[in-house]
Amino acid sequence: LREHVGPGVRILLDGHMGFRHGPDQWDLPTTQRLLAALEPYDVFFFEEPLPYTDARAYRELRQSTTIRVAGGESLSTFEEFSRFAEADSFDVAQPDAAWLGLTDFVSVGRMFAHQNRKVASHAWGSGGAVMQNVHAAFATPNTLILEIPPAAGPLHTEVWGDSLRLVEGMIEAPTAPGLGVILTDDLKAAYPYVPGVEEFVSVPGKQMMR
Repeated sequence: LREHVGPGVRILLDGHMGFRHGPDQWDLPTTQRLLAALEPYDVFFFEEPLPYTDARAYRELRQSTTIRVAGGESLSTFEEFSRFAEADSFDVAQPDAAWLGLTDFVSVGRMFAHQNRKVASHAWGSGGAVMQNVHAAFATPNTLILEIPPAAGPLHTEVWGDSLRLVEGMIEAPTAPGLGVILTDDLKAAYPYVPGVEEFVSVPGKQMMR
């Protein structure tokens, strides 16, 4: 991949270890060997390489590699992020405003800024969730990068409308009132709320309410 894109493109990798359990989950020695093998290829950061609850393992991994270690997309409270900040576990924290809320997102950003760490907001949800993260990221000066779902459907594009503007890979600051989301009658009719349907959350130990 590095040979194909050349030296001027950032490569970010995702281990998805917050979504795996049992024999499919990497342990610390496995992850250390993997990152050691990747170091010559100038990886910008490696996201969620370990189980999302293990602050100690993240700290040990950080201390053993030159690749930035990112994580936190599966954490849903300020208190959870505090454990990782106290352990100095992340080079890049990945809060999600749709999980945390706007206030706690900004608070998490400030907490990691005190450690001279960066934030890369996780925004892998509907258009409303993406716009929450866009606003939170602009309110957090140490934001490094903002994730946007590449396979955007109507519940993305029709919800954010013209509020999300990408210009040469950069997001323009939104100017519409509130989050800038649009919920038209046609959109609500096309995608009605169905009572009793659970939101799918594949993070072990976490499930959205009915």
